[in-house]
Amino acid sequence: LKPTGFINDFAGVLSPEQVRVLEEDARRIERETGAEVAVVIVKDLGGQNLESSAHDIFNSWGIGKKDKDNGVLILISMAERKIRIETGYGVEHLLPDGLCGNIIRNVMAPEFRAGKIAEGIQGALSSIEKAVAGEGQDTGGTPENQQDIPPAAFVVAWEAMVFAFTMGGFGLSGVIVQIV
Repeated sequence: LKPTGFINDFAGVLSPEQVRVLEEDARRIERETGAEVAVVIVKDLGGQNLESSAHDIFNSWGIGKKDKDNGVLILISMAERKIRIETGYGVEHLLPDGLCGNIIRNVMAPEFRAGKIAEGIQGALSSIEKAVAGEGQDTGGTPENQQDIPPAAFVVAWEAMVFAFTMGGFGLSGVIVQIV
């Protein structure tokens, strides 16, 4: 496969107008954030797994600026109905795997199921643009950088149980023997 731009539809699922609009979006993302986002749509993976295919395309095409490693690849396989977002190390902290998964599940997949491939890609490009620009976003899931803080009562009860079961190295049986 040889790249023809940022949007590469080797499966023929997008109209020329859709490719043009998505290409403009990808160019704007590069201009405004510096990140290069490439979209590759293939008919099938040819027996290769999705992760290997994405890794191979990402590296052989040289997506992203070499000195910044700020590339993003969206690989879509139509026959297998699979999507992968592969990121360079320079944007990995802005697009962790969890966020990429949320973009696939909550932005792309619903549009794809409705037969709106271009709209799903456009939503993904928008989400990626916000992430690499450092903006917060809601992709329908828990933000990856938000930590769930347990309620105080749970923490107190947990600490009491840990203390009771490990008290003085005797464990609960040692505590019962000491009491009796």
